[in-house]
Amino acid sequence: MLLENVVDYPNICKKEEFVFNKNIAGFVFVSESDYEHSGIHSKTAYYRLKNNTAEDGYDAMIEMFFCDSKAESHEMIKSFIDDYTMIEVYASNLKVGDLALGGIYRVDFVRGNIYMFVESYDDVAIDSLAKEIDLQILEIINNE
Repeated sequence: MLLENVVDYPNICKKEEFVFNKNIAGFVFVSESDYEHSGIHSKTAYYRLKNNTAEDGYDAMIEMFFCDSKAESHEMIKSFIDDYTMIEVYASNLKVGDLALGGIYRVDFVRGNIYMFVESYDDVAIDSLAKEIDLQILEIINNE
């Protein structure tokens, strides 16, 4: 029901257009990988907190799925919700995406044609990281 009210954006965000910032919201970029699963392209990025000096460690992971349309990303989050049919699912209090589920340690959300989740390790709050990534997506999909 919440997804029915989501606005249309002038553009979609393509994998080639999106670049993970090297320093963002108190985090430092560690690495990324690209892959395709069932015809959907995705990018995964790992970040560590700026005060984490472990060069090979990370504190947060972002996985972005670049769908062909808003409808396709909505189907992905609906599928995610369907995996939890035994419990009630509520929209997140985090102000990210067109619809978000989760909290400060893991949040799944859709924005335009993007379905993504951001999750932390060792109880690191990822809300500011998720918000900054969401703003990057908004800039791309609203650019005319």
